[in-house]
Amino acid sequence: MFKIIWNKSDYEMLSKRMSESKTFTLVEDPNLIKEGKIGIVCDQEDIDQILPILEQIEFDKALMVFPTASGWIQIHLNRVLFIESFGEEIDIHLIGQRIEKIRQPLYQLEEVLASYRFARIGKSYIVNLRKIKYISLGLNAKLNLELTDGTNLKVSRNYVKSFKKNLGIKKEVKR
Repeated sequence: MFKIIWNKSDYEMLSKRMSESKTFTLVEDPNLIKEGKIGIVCDQEDIDQILPILEQIEFDKALMVFPTASGWIQIHLNRVLFIESFGEEIDIHLIGQRIEKIRQPLYQLEEVLASYRFARIGKSYIVNLRKIKYISLGLNAKLNLELTDGTNLKVSRNYVKSFKKNLGIKKEVKR
């Protein structure tokens, strides 16, 4: 058996996601957990099913601070669709067609955001993998991406292999 303790403030979101699965049980018995917390009980072999739920909740709450020309800005990562570079100027494209201009090298952003499921798709682009709606094959070994807001981006040839690796897509072996 495996137990996870989570903040009570996350109960509604967690409860909704957990109710979709019959494998887990939410525990609120005060004798079993500390005040202000909730517990999740599952069998050890089911841990692979619960990890994506917990990662999504962590991502939904993730907030990052970015330098701007005049100071700093806090951005919730779950609102970021993609990041685009114009030399030293970086545009963060957010849900709702809002754009925030920051000043931080794209290679640094790529490194920092990789653990939040962001991936480089070109010399000037990083995409939020959780915001991809559809992927199709393009010309010249490129991939076309459609994001949840309808934006279309291309994965350049030089980044297709690492992009597929980040998504967990493996090339089929023909026999």
